[in-house]
Amino acid sequence: MTDLKTTDKMSLHDTKTNDLTQGGITGTMLRFAIPMILGNLLQQCYNIADTLIVGQCIGANALAAVGSAYTLMVFLISILLYAHGIYYIGIYRTMYG
Repeated sequence: MTDLKTTDKMSLHDTKTNDLTQGGITGTMLRFAIPMILGNLLQQCYNIADTLIVGQCIGANALAAVGSAYTLMVFLISILLYAHGIYYIGIYRTMYG
């Protein structure tokens, strides 16, 4: 029998690293941009479905509210993502100097 403590646990230093200074810039940029693009496309699909349902079932005033709320949601998500990034930069600087 194997000891689970030593074989299945990964430490913080066992994670995979990518050297972004090696190789072509196009592939690296696409590898990081594709998840954000897919997330934005899914958010837009949600907004289209929401607009169709509200416009058909509830009416013009509710449709105007959905349209104005979408801009506010995009703004708030952008602020939260920025704050999240600043938080992790601070953690990284604290841990690694």
